[in-house]
Amino acid sequence: MAGNGNAWPKTDAILLTNLATMGVDWSIIARAIGKTVGQCKAKWERVKYYDAPQPEIIYTERRCLACGSSFQSEWIGNRVCKTCKTSW
Repeated sequence: MAGNGNAWPKTDAILLTNLATMGVDWSIIARAIGKTVGQCKAKWERVKYYDAPQPEIIYTERRCLACGSSFQSEWIGNRVCKTCKTSW
């Protein structure tokens, strides 16, 4: 967490990323960085999540269930156009 004095130095985060990506054993990674295995695994999960590319949203043309007009929907559960959503 930011500001708690336990922030990972950027060099350690880069080393963790490189070693984890190569499949090096967690105990070796932890010893190299000077952290516990649990701390390294937790940091790796955060790094993977935040650095992972975000999926591209694919819009599909759908008919609004309220007014029948066509609109670009982000997912199948989005069945009401923005105009109708804001007018309710």
